[in-house]
Amino acid sequence: MRKVKKEGVKDVTIVSDVDAHSQCKMRVEVKESRVIEIRGDPTDPESKGELTLRGKHMREILYAPDRLKYPMRRVGGKGEGKWERISWDEALTTIANRLNGIKKKYGAEAIDFHHGHNHSGDILGDYLPRLANLIGTPNVTNESHVCHLPRLFLQLNYDFGIL
Repeated sequence: MRKVKKEGVKDVTIVSDVDAHSQCKMRVEVKESRVIEIRGDPTDPESKGELTLRGKHMREILYAPDRLKYPMRRVGGKGEGKWERISWDEALTTIANRLNGIKKKYGAEAIDFHHGHNHSGDILGDYLPRLANLIGTPNVTNESHVCHLPRLFLQLNYDFGIL
């Protein structure tokens, strides 16, 4: 069933990178640079037009009033909810100074860079190993260390009896 074309609305096909393993095709309606509707793409051979729960609510997530859009620094105590906006230069300088402080005090191996799943369009997984190497830490982890590997070990043990 084809939707009626709406005036000033672009219908764009994208591949979702919001869920770790799904990579579902989505149809996104955009008007004046704002997403107005997200729906599954029935031509996707895996999802057949269905979306994950997160995919169904991505418009709400995208326009949530408390979504971070720029760097913030806490100005109150933990839990007070008091923040101020800072520049990207200040944020990156603060992070670099803290990483250098940890490296100096505890050694480079005290630093771990954790990122999401590479299959979800997580470009950090491409860059963090290089950053970690420059800092001198071998520690780059992702969700598979707490999600996939335990399941794999159970499967190897119980299903195949090889552990």
